[in-house]
Amino acid sequence: MGGSTNAYTSYDRTVYYITTSAAHWRDALDLLLAYVSENSLDPKETSREKAVIQQEIKMGENNPQNELWRLFARTAYRVHPVRLPVIGYEEVFVRKDRDALLDYYSQRYQPGNIVVSVAGNVDPVDVVQFVAGRTKDFERGAGEALVLPSEPLQVSPRWSEKEHPIARLHYAIVGFPSVRLDSRDVHALDVLSFLLGEGETSRLYRRLKDEKNVVLSVSSSNWTPAFVHGQFMISLTLSPDHWPAVLQDIRDEIQIFQKEPAAPGELDKAKKTAIAQHVFSQETASAVASSTGSSLFSTGDPYFEEAYVEGIRKVTAEDVLRVAREYLTADRM
Repeated sequence: MGGSTNAYTSYDRTVYYITTSAAHWRDALDLLLAYVSENSLDPKETSREKAVIQQEIKMGENNPQNELWRLFARTAYRVHPVRLPVIGYEEVFVRKDRDALLDYYSQRYQPGNIVVSVAGNVDPVDVVQFVAGRTKDFERGAGEALVLPSEPLQVSPRWSEKEHPIARLHYAIVGFPSVRLDSRDVHALDVLSFLLGEGETSRLYRRLKDEKNVVLSVSSSNWTPAFVHGQFMISLTLSPDHWPAVLQDIRDEIQIFQKEPAAPGELDKAKKTAIAQHVFSQETASAVASSTGSSLFSTGDPYFEEAYVEGIRKVTAEDVLRVAREYLTADRM
């Protein structure tokens, strides 16, 4: 068939995908649907892959940035399972045998859990008919409904740090509890993220890198999953000499956003950059399939991304001012 195939697991989903020519879309879908419905979990292959994953766990532990995210997640979340690493813990993983894997497969790989997304030079009606025919004999099992606990509201600052033998610099994430993907504030928070730390013209970059030269890199992002409130994050790489003094500069810059509306030109640029990044991220068929499938999975609307762009366009300086005051508060850092 040519092309490529792979899979990945994130917090709330496992995704299998094939990228190939349009002529092979039926073969690709047939294979993907077989992965999730006909897997025999061959004992030899299971044992081999288990060793591979153990190596991946060790590689992750030797990555300072990976360890930073783990530390941040279990500091920001105290109850919700998003605080746990996706790949799990080696001491737990080694005890899982093929029977445990088969039990998970039968419980979670249910027809009602499957989202199929196809993008390319294909006829949509043909695709739907093919999937309907290919899955008509799928049987719904007795998988248990998964109920996730609610994460309590953070009411005081939290701080965690960890020494890493490989790290020669300080890597830090400064976070504030944000919102879920379905919140009305997601667009304003995203625009605030672009204003504060996206690119070399952002407020934090100009202050911390250009003017004071106290960081090697700085950026901000607004992570908004669908299954728990997210995090508005400022990420830093810097010399130990400037930590934690740099936090005062971050607080000062945030306070400016809480007191003064962003200038029209600055706001317009941030919104255009956010929209442009979205547009450029949709340039390939595989990216469109990923975006459409993810939107349907997370929101129930396969065209959520289009509505998202419209939401960004409507953000005002007053919106940015309001969310900066509401979410970027010192007692929830």
